[in-house]
Amino acid sequence: MDNKEYVDLVNTGKYPDDVRIPIDEPFRDLRGEIKNLWLGHSGSITFISSKSGAVRANHIHTDGDYHGTYLISGSVRYVEKDDAGNITLEEIFKPGDMFFTKPDVFHTMIFLEDSEMITVNGIVKNHENYEKNIVRK
Repeated sequence: MDNKEYVDLVNTGKYPDDVRIPIDEPFRDLRGEIKNLWLGHSGSITFISSKSGAVRANHIHTDGDYHGTYLISGSVRYVEKDDAGNITLEEIFKPGDMFFTKPDVFHTMIFLEDSEMITVNGIVKNHENYEKNIVRK
């Protein structure tokens, strides 16, 4: 599956089982490269930096919100849990990896070193509505 096929599934509410978002081969020429990360619709794109040891997320997105996360630098331990608190997925992501969080999935990110990432969000996320579609446990 390529990036557009993956994102098309997300945009139609048919969320793929694999959290790893495929990134197609970049376009390269003498000037450098262009890497397409999300070939489809989204609500907003956010840049986030995190210090080593920081814990982010630790929540559930409701009302159909989701995010794809592209790790620019650092590393993160990504964990998903079921309603009983059992770990259902645990992976370490490194720079250049992109992963997806479905709506209504409890997830946590633990940063193993100083990190920078970009998230592609299903809704517009700004200071006014960031917590609106989040349930914390």
